[in-house]
Amino acid sequence: MGYAVVPQNFEVRDRRAINLEVVLEPSAATSRGTLVIGAHYDTVVGTPGADDNTSAVAILLEIARHMADVKVRRCVRFVFFDCEEPPYFNFGEMGSQHHAAELRRAGEKLMGMICLESLGYYCPPMNIDGVPAFARWLLRIGGGRNVVIVSNVRSSFFGLRFCAAFLLRGLFPFLPAALPVKWVPDIALSDHRGYWSQGYPALMITDTAHLRNPNYHMPSDRLATLDFPRMTRLCRQLQRTIAAIVR
Repeated sequence: MGYAVVPQNFEVRDRRAINLEVVLEPSAATSRGTLVIGAHYDTVVGTPGADDNTSAVAILLEIARHMADVKVRRCVRFVFFDCEEPPYFNFGEMGSQHHAAELRRAGEKLMGMICLESLGYYCPPMNIDGVPAFARWLLRIGGGRNVVIVSNVRSSFFGLRFCAAFLLRGLFPFLPAALPVKWVPDIALSDHRGYWSQGYPALMITDTAHLRNPNYHMPSDRLATLDFPRMTRLCRQLQRTIAAIVR
């Protein structure tokens, strides 16, 4: 695609880990905040991880490809994260936590962070009996064909801005939400949580992963379970949306 890929090495308990970052610089100096778009590329041991999280990595690659020819007015960072999955999750060892901390140490101003998480499974829910009441309601409204765009309350302005731009650039069904993490801890189960802890606005776009996909963290999370036409529609709408908010 013509980008320079910058490795970001960091140490975890049992190995050297690596984030991969591509930076799209604005054509002129600007004080506008940076936009970070990220997806984790690691998978749980024992699963091929087609939905979690190859689907999101594929969409991030296509967004980056599209953005290579877009003149931007703010810096855009595309980041492929290591160490999102156990045993590193929420132990200060996640690649996204490392990346967010480095941005904070550098004093970088962020418009916000967009986390792409599990974006390929769109079949109706198999069994929602054990799903929390709020999520059951959301899943029924979406009919299994939507994504959820969710943030914490502090990120609600960024989330509203993104959702408005997304709504204007296609017909892909989505449900927006800005919720308190202490009431709904499931909204913090991915890479955006590291940016929240650094005081940055961030949101997650997801097909709801374990709330809907029976293959979550299982050997059955394979390519045959993904809805590629729907993924493509989502990808194109995300490309248009992101291009609009950074121009």
